[in-house]
Amino acid sequence: MTLETIQREKIKDALLTYRQQFDGTDRKFANKFGINESVFSLIKRGKGSVKKLADDEWVRVGRILKVPLNEGVAWDVVKTETFEYLTRQFAHCKQHSVARLFVDKADIGKTTAATYYMLNNPNVFYIDCSLVKGRRDFIKALATQVGVKAIGSLQGMIEDIGYMLQATRKPLVILDEAGDLKYEAFLEIKALWNALEGACGWYMMGADGLKKKIELAMHNLKVGYAEIFRRFGNGYNCVTPQNDKVALQQFMRQQAQHVIGVNLPNVDERKIIVKDNLSLTRVKENIIKERSLLKRAS
Repeated sequence: MTLETIQREKIKDALLTYRQQFDGTDRKFANKFGINESVFSLIKRGKGSVKKLADDEWVRVGRILKVPLNEGVAWDVVKTETFEYLTRQFAHCKQHSVARLFVDKADIGKTTAATYYMLNNPNVFYIDCSLVKGRRDFIKALATQVGVKAIGSLQGMIEDIGYMLQATRKPLVILDEAGDLKYEAFLEIKALWNALEGACGWYMMGADGLKKKIELAMHNLKVGYAEIFRRFGNGYNCVTPQNDKVALQQFMRQQAQHVIGVNLPNVDERKIIVKDNLSLTRVKENIIKERSLLKRAS
């Protein structure tokens, strides 16, 4: 992929803005993105620095920071009820260095809330567990996030992660799609929680499958799950109405209407919400499609 200069500059601006949310050194910050420290130093100096990274590296940084490269798909994050609820939960866990577990319907905006909070608050580390299911991949991803080298022995990386988080002011680790983690990776979460008790906040999120996985494992007395459940608050948090299909449908519709109202005002929602499909992913896809149609028609 070949980027235009304006796209590289846009990613660079997002990178330098995000630098302000990270308390570690430039070296550790550069490690988060796989950038050489000397190259990052040149990027900080300004003019012409976008040429210091190859386009594939800029694309990787832009993807991590959710930088839209096509102005046609620019997106305003909407503070839905899910967004507001999770933001309060994240802030509580971060401030008090405690852990909580959130299990709710898929496609209600969990990931959007988590990535927004990560990008706009200091020392928040986000892991998409669906991409790093195994023990080693999970630890390497967490090491990269907190700014330590993801190389060497697994135990060495775990110790470096603990050391770095102990030295970080009010850190918060958000584990999204946690139901995808393999058993060995779950055990490492317990070990890290134990090592960082009172020094790091944790927030584990997933859809219904995460709850089923934990409940089945505890029923079968699988080692580690009961301990993790207790450490993460001994209960499941959720935001949608439970056991009430009518109330749930109303909740989902209100969220969808809110997203439409912000990102595509003055358009009949029936063009966006088709056959009462209220998943926010589908709503976003239809908004972008309708924007494209309106742009071609103008």
